[in-house]
Amino acid sequence: MFGLLFGLTLSIGCKSENDGKEAAVVKDVSCSNAAKPATDPNANVVDKKPEEKKTDSGAMKLTPTSKIEWVGAKVTGDHTGGFKTVTGEAKQEGGKLTSLTASIDINSVFSDHPKLTKHLLNDDFFSVAKFPTATFSSTKIEQGKITGILDMRAIKKEISFPATVSVSKESIDIKAEFSINRKLWEVNYNGQANNLIKDDVLIKLDVQYK
Repeated sequence: MFGLLFGLTLSIGCKSENDGKEAAVVKDVSCSNAAKPATDPNANVVDKKPEEKKTDSGAMKLTPTSKIEWVGAKVTGDHTGGFKTVTGEAKQEGGKLTSLTASIDINSVFSDHPKLTKHLLNDDFFSVAKFPTATFSSTKIEQGKITGILDMRAIKKEISFPATVSVSKESIDIKAEFSINRKLWEVNYNGQANNLIKDDVLIKLDVQYK
């Protein structure tokens, strides 16, 4: 009887904020047609005559108030958190986002429970002593979609995710919600036998470059 109830609990679980969210498209870098990284001087070049040179392009810095948050789900419920320290740059040209980068200090991770925050730093999750930083560098910007290389735990994957982008001469605002499978970056900890952790993690971005 206990086994039946346990199996039923695992199959049903609790409702999660992650449910129904669009998943990022993830590809191995070696198998993708990813363009050169956005830091490459030839990436995202716009051909133009000398007299048509734009004056509104240039690098903008990621603001300290930007939010990179996550929602992890277990069978019994969600845990929320994010990262306090993130830096990066973005460029725009002609009123359009052309490239962006972000560098996350994994030591700055936080969550809704101190014990969980401490656990996230060890080898079960981020293994921060070995991999203190995660980075993202765009390779392609399209209407409603951003593609780039996410380098986490020394594993590089190309990800494409839906995003809403607003650009002005003073700022670039980006909002996005999408899920990724943590195990693709070898975050393989399964949790407790009676409270398993789901593979998909919801990423929530509300970032500004100025």
